[in-house]
Amino acid sequence: MPRILLVAMLVGIVVGACVNDASADQTLNRAATVAPGGKIRIGGWTYFDNLESCKPGDPLPIASGTAPRLGQVSNMPEKMTDRRFCKTVELTGTAVYYQAGSVPGTDTFQYFVRYPFPPGVYTINMTMTIK
Repeated sequence: MPRILLVAMLVGIVVGACVNDASADQTLNRAATVAPGGKIRIGGWTYFDNLESCKPGDPLPIASGTAPRLGQVSNMPEKMTDRRFCKTVELTGTAVYYQAGSVPGTDTFQYFVRYPFPPGVYTINMTMTIK
């Protein structure tokens, strides 16, 4: 059975996990602050097909959950490296950005990251403070 390394950079925090168990669903709660009209990177996701050979996998699909009320969420491909494993391998991952609207307040929303093996989902609950 291949070992898969998931790497996520969420609001400046690096989260890495070797996924080997059959039940890999997880929920992550994150918060960040952004100025009105500002744009912030709130996540970056990628994984290795095989950790021993550092073979990169395909970009992970990102799905919308609840939509933000005071801003917009966008995804885009981004070149990434893992800081703990396979440091010389550059991967194409998916970065997630939040673009704040002009109105100050608190915005909450959710998005999902699905990974192939074992089948699982990261549920990301975000709270954005616009001030």
